[in-house]
Amino acid sequence: MTRLRPAHAAIWKRFAILEALLLCLGLGAGPAHAADEPGGWRVGLFPNLSPVALVRLYAPLRNDLSARLQAPVRFYTAANFRAYLEALTRGRYDIAVAPPELAWYAVDKCGYVPLARYTAQIRGILVVRKDGPVRSIEDLRGARIAFPDPLALVTQAIRHALAGDGLSSGTDYQVVMAQSHNNAALMVMRGQATAAGIGLIPLRSLPHEVADELRVIYTTPPLSTQYIVIKASVPAPLRQRVLGALQSFAASPEGRAFLARGGLGDIVPADAAGLDAYRKYLPPEFDAAP
Repeated sequence: MTRLRPAHAAIWKRFAILEALLLCLGLGAGPAHAADEPGGWRVGLFPNLSPVALVRLYAPLRNDLSARLQAPVRFYTAANFRAYLEALTRGRYDIAVAPPELAWYAVDKCGYVPLARYTAQIRGILVVRKDGPVRSIEDLRGARIAFPDPLALVTQAIRHALAGDGLSSGTDYQVVMAQSHNNAALMVMRGQATAAGIGLIPLRSLPHEVADELRVIYTTPPLSTQYIVIKASVPAPLRQRVLGALQSFAASPEGRAFLARGGLGDIVPADAAGLDAYRKYLPPEFDAAP
C-alpha cells in the first residue's frame, strides 16, 4: 500500500496507531489506492467528526454501498484537515466526501469530478458574551477571535465577512485557534477570547448554561455542507452506477435514518457550477497546484 510520506516522524507514528485502531472498527485513518484491493472502493471522509463518530454515522452507508456495488467499500479518514487535504492532492481516495471549498480544490486541482452533494445547509456565526460591550463586527477591532480550525468553512466565511467590514486578521484582530466549535465558544465564556466564529448547529448543541450567556452578532448566508466527488478516471457508466447506489440508499429507511442522524438533508446529483462560489473560502496557501 502506498502511503503519504510523513512530515514529522512523531506525528505520523501517532497517525499509524490511530489507523490500526480504526481498522479494527471498520474505518481506516490513512489513504489508500483502489489497486490494493481489485474491485474495491476507497472512500475518504472529511474529519469534521471524531473517528468513532464517523464510524457510527457512516457504517450503514458503507454496508449498503458494498451490497449495491457488489464490491468492497472501505472508508478512510485523516488525522486532521490538512492531512485530508494532502490525501486529496495525491488522489488517495476513489471517492471523497468533502466540504465545498475542498471539493472545489479536488475538482480543479486533483483529478476529481462532482458526483453528489448533501442538501443540508449550514451557517457560521460570531458569538460574544451577552454581558459584554460588543454589539457588532465593528466593535471587534483589537479583539481576540477564536475559531475551530483555519480550514473550516465557517472560519473562512466569517473571516471573509470581517474583511468585508474592513477588519483584517493580524492587524485589526488576533486569531486564536480552539480546535473545535465548543472550545471556541468556551474561550469566550472564560474571557480568553472576545468572540468566537463557530457554526450555528454547534451553538445549539452547547449546554444551555453556556449558550444562554452568548449573543450572536453576525450570521453568514447559508452554506452547503458536503459534496461527494469521484475520480475523473472512473468510467462515466460506473460513476452513474455509484450515484444511483447513493440515491437508492438515501431513499431507503436506513438511508433516511442515516441522513437524519447526520443532519445531512438528502443526496442529490452535483456539478462543478455550484462549487465555484466556494473557491474564495479556500485559504490562499492551498489555492495552488499540487
